Amino acid sequence: MKPEIKKEKSAVSAYQSKLNTHVAERRDQLLNVAAEVFAKKGLHQTTMDDVAEKLGVAKVVLYRYFGSRNGLIHAILERVAERILEEDKKEFEWWGEAVHSNTKVARKYAPDTLLLLRHSVHDPEYGSHFQKYHSRLVKRTTRRLEEIWVQPRHMPVDTDFCSKTILMFLYDSLARWLEAGDPAKDQEFAVWVTDSITAWSEKWGEDPSPKPELP
Repeated sequence: MKPEIKKEKSAVSAYQSKLNTHVAERRDQLLNVAAEVFAKKGLHQTTMDDVAEKLGVAKVVLYRYFGSRNGLIHAILERVAERILEEDKKEFEWWGEAVHSNTKVARKYAPDTLLLLRHSVHDPEYGSHFQKYHSRLVKRTTRRLEEIWVQPRHMPVDTDFCSKTILMFLYDSLARWLEAGDPAKDQEFAVWVTDSITAWSEKWGEDPSPKPELP
């Protein structure tokens, strides 16, 4: 390959890389603001006009990036679900690390997280994002419980039920915290949630055999 052609291709490649970075950053900026608007007004009450007005751009910009209003909503929910799941892929030693890590991601994408946990849960059109996120965490939580419950437990419910109970508590607590909690106390919140889950799991995992009475 001639030096001048190689140089030209390298310049084109560098320009394309810079353009891709700009597009990705701009897309994230649009999603950040759009999530705030949807979280405030609701998934079905918010229009593209509302989002465009908040952004100070023409609606065509939103359509250019996301294709439609539904495309924009799916992009918001998909982004936050994927980023929380990416964090959860890490191998954590115990509940506390996972809860604290997920709390940091949720705080960074607070409006998005509230849309995922509050608005999309039972929505027939957008609920698939929550279900994907939830299914993955149920498996992870079930595995953790099975690791610490060495012996089979005599309970009226199974481990799957316990996992989902823990996660429902986590989702509701996290959503409430994002709505009203002090961001400066996020770590304290994570500790509180961890202590609560630990207490439940330890209590549920106790040996059900009657203890012998002391003489």
